[in-house]
Amino acid sequence: MKFAFIPLPLSLTHRLTLQGGQLRRVLLFILLGTCTATFAQKNNVVVTHAVQVITLKYFSEEWKKIKEVNIQIKSTNGWPVADAYHTSGAYQSMQLNKKGNRLFAFLYDGYEGADEEQEPAQSFTALYVFDLTTQKGEKLFDIPRTNHVIWQYLEQRNSILYYDDSMDLFTEVSLQTRLKTLLCPVIFTGTSSQLTTTDSGFVFVYTRNDSVLKTVYTFHNGITQTTFLFGYSDFSSYHRGNLLVLGSRWKGSISFMLTPDKKYTANIPFKNFNSYWKNENQFYIMQTTGIEIYNIRFQLIKSYYLVQPHIYASLSSGLLISYGDHRFAFIDKELTTLTDLPEVRDNFISLVEECY
Repeated sequence: MKFAFIPLPLSLTHRLTLQGGQLRRVLLFILLGTCTATFAQKNNVVVTHAVQVITLKYFSEEWKKIKEVNIQIKSTNGWPVADAYHTSGAYQSMQLNKKGNRLFAFLYDGYEGADEEQEPAQSFTALYVFDLTTQKGEKLFDIPRTNHVIWQYLEQRNSILYYDDSMDLFTEVSLQTRLKTLLCPVIFTGTSSQLTTTDSGFVFVYTRNDSVLKTVYTFHNGITQTTFLFGYSDFSSYHRGNLLVLGSRWKGSISFMLTPDKKYTANIPFKNFNSYWKNENQFYIMQTTGIEIYNIRFQLIKSYYLVQPHIYASLSSGLLISYGDHRFAFIDKELTTLTDLPEVRDNFISLVEECY
């Protein structure tokens, strides 16, 4: 809660000092009339794409639908790049600002199954921003054509960070000046990667041949540090120094957890390669018959029975999931209460996000 006080004119203050007992009553009246309280209301936003229309559905913190915004993108001649919800190893094709009124989307010139008539004359991949109040869009800049973009919107820096796979380096583009800054080279040859940004820089965990590597870049001094994490051809997730590797069919069923202090191994079956972290010491994985919580020592903490569950997003208060015959629901972080969400439908979900 924030309070705003409006200062009184000096002449009025001087007169009030002469009014004796009336001063307290007048001041109380003024404070009540000029104090304003504002609450940061959290909303959940589900963004879908279908038939060249981007649809944003805004929900309250309790998942009651608030409003819906539709953005036509047919005039861009573009389609969202591959995203993490439908393509293994991909990143979100779209990102929102914290207020939830600006949507950034990487679009490219086609998708599998598109008709030739839908293909534009000139191939491209470009970043667009859409003002969700006016529902108008603007192309910000082009990058070398690709349908897979590793990127992040840096709101505090008012810039876009992305990996240019044609040059094997990370690049930052200022949204104010549109100037491009080449940051650091990274040779990324695998399919598993994870980009995490902070105010001071970014951490990129990725695979190269049969190794999992971590590159840390600091904005203010441009220092880059790359370290070897584990000898493996892929990984599931990395969180605050903990690397989770789920054993694949061609590498055997043994999974690994690499912490700063110790390595743990276990034979854990899983349905989906993706994992989501509950906190520093626990994570969620998907099974055919439910969602399970494990700790970093591979001890089972809790299991919640569901038929064919899929985790779409991990939010501050829980998980947005689908299960069964493509039913959507929200389940709290402790896996205790499941709330069905009939208003959420997968018309190719491109983003699930919280905004304030």
